[in-house]
Amino acid sequence: MTLAAEQSGRAIKLLDGKTLASWGSFTVDRMVKMEDVWSVKEGTLICKGEPLGYLHTKEDYTNFKLTVEWRWTPGQGTRRSIQGH
Repeated sequence: MTLAAEQSGRAIKLLDGKTLASWGSFTVDRMVKMEDVWSVKEGTLICKGEPLGYLHTKEDYTNFKLTVEWRWTPGQGTRRSIQGH
């Protein structure tokens, strides 16, 4: 999986495929560590889905195009839909 942003005509790799070193997180349960919810396995970003929260890059980016591919685990269904603004 490639998670990258294009900024000023150049691609910036946001996920190194091995660690979450350039990422931070927020969860509704502040006692939960990022590693308890998010991980990287074989180059793929994995989210357990609980507790609710999100990842964010540690660096700031402006004027970018972000392309992401995702899928739900087969047979697990979805808990809620994701809506764009």
